Amino acid sequence: MKYRIFGLLAVIFFIASPYQAAAAPVLESSSPENGDSLLEVPERVELNFDTEIDRVEDMYLLVETGDEIDIEEPSISEDGTTVSAEIESILENGNYILNYTVTDTEGESEQQGINFSINSNTSLEERQENLEERTGESALTEAEQEEEREAEEAGANIPGMVLMGTLGLTVVSAFTIILWKNRERKK
Repeated sequence: MKYRIFGLLAVIFFIASPYQAAAAPVLESSSPENGDSLLEVPERVELNFDTEIDRVEDMYLLVETGDEIDIEEPSISEDGTTVSAEIESILENGNYILNYTVTDTEGESEQQGINFSINSNTSLEERQENLEERTGESALTEAEQEEEREAEEAGANIPGMVLMGTLGLTVVSAFTIILWKNRERKK
């Protein structure tokens, strides 16, 4: 009987305790998943949680060199359990980390990172075109865009290329003749 009363008191104390530990949001799934090796470049990142998310404190994408990659401001789905953001930069092949800090409606925060890698056969030019189609903007800086326009206007410098090729061939031929004559003298 004593043990039953003690057990009942313990249960009542536990239930009535104002210091019950609240659980932080738990990531149920993501796109890309942690550890994924992707053959296609993702257009967006998405995190699905077990509880309703109130706000995204921080969310950023890092490349293995430590440089930060541009992503749009994260948005929370209507049901509050999914956080997503469009990637606004060209992703090259390599390793990436998506770092995030979210807070649920109970005020509990979770800070984590998701590691993934990209090993795509898609050329950087195609990735650039896909990004421009998706965002409607060029991912190149203004200086890079100006350089690209100047290169297109100038076209290929065929006469210069022929001149440089001929000059190179002449130098190599002259060097070969000199070496050959020196070799014959030593015999």
